[in-house]
Amino acid sequence: MTRDEDDERCGAICYPIVKPLLRYAALCQGKDATINDLKDNIREKDVYIAQLKSKIELTNSMEIQLKDKETILHLKANEIVKMEKDIGDREAEIHEKKDQISKMELQIQSRETLMQSKDKLIRELENQVNSLKRTQGKLVDISEASSCLPFTDATDILTIELPGTGPFLVPCNSSVSGSGWTVIQRRVNGNENFNRTWNDYKLGFGDLRENFFLGLEKIHLMTLSQSHEFLWKDFKRRIVCHTDKLSSPGTTRSLSLSLFLYLYECEYVRVSGCDKDTADSDFGAAPTRTPTPTPIGGEMSLTMAQILREVLRVRQRQSKVFMLKA
Repeated sequence: MTRDEDDERCGAICYPIVKPLLRYAALCQGKDATINDLKDNIREKDVYIAQLKSKIELTNSMEIQLKDKETILHLKANEIVKMEKDIGDREAEIHEKKDQISKMELQIQSRETLMQSKDKLIRELENQVNSLKRTQGKLVDISEASSCLPFTDATDILTIELPGTGPFLVPCNSSVSGSGWTVIQRRVNGNENFNRTWNDYKLGFGDLRENFFLGLEKIHLMTLSQSHEFLWKDFKRRIVCHTDKLSSPGTTRSLSLSLFLYLYECEYVRVSGCDKDTADSDFGAAPTRTPTPTPIGGEMSLTMAQILREVLRVRQRQSKVFMLKA
């Protein structure tokens, strides 16, 4: 038997026996491949499961964190609510404070207005006090007046008082040449006789509101301590003579003598003799005769009084008013 025949015969015997094995081997190989695939699958699934576990853990952690955040958020929300309430309270308090401030501003304005009113009242009262003080000072000056100077803008019969004599009335004039003038003689008509005795001229005579002579004794006392201005106003209301040179303080020359010398020097009077127009025998002698002295205050002799009387009596037709001012 040949080899080929043997192979055919062996094949015909063995094949039916080996065929199931071959099939099983092929099947085993397929199973092995499937198992390997499944193993690979399992490994992948294990990896995926591990990843899932990691994600689950991460998710759990995130859930825990989320709960914590939610808790924190809830606390913050409560804090916000509380803060909103506080803000509302603060706003209400601020509004109340603003109302208080507005009221206080109104009170301050009212106080300032009141203070301004009080300041104005104080100034007015101070002005009144100062005015009263000035008035009091004027009243004191007036009550102690020794001339017409304290009687500002006065043209009236007023009272003065001088050392050595009691209070007496004098005519004050502010209408001719300012305040402070004392009228010592006025002649406005012929109702008064000026041809008088020495004693009349010494004491004064007439109506102070019309025709009068104030009196040498009073004139002497008025001008004893300080110099005076002299003003002579004529019958036409013109100022004939105005001087401030009469009787300087500290000298022994009286106003009466100064007055006569000034008038004589200015040639407003001419005295030719002292024996004219006299009303008593004491003035009947010529000026060269030395009569018995009759002093006024110890400063003016009878001779000068006689001359002054001539000035005041004889020359009065050329004048209307004599005035003095300290």
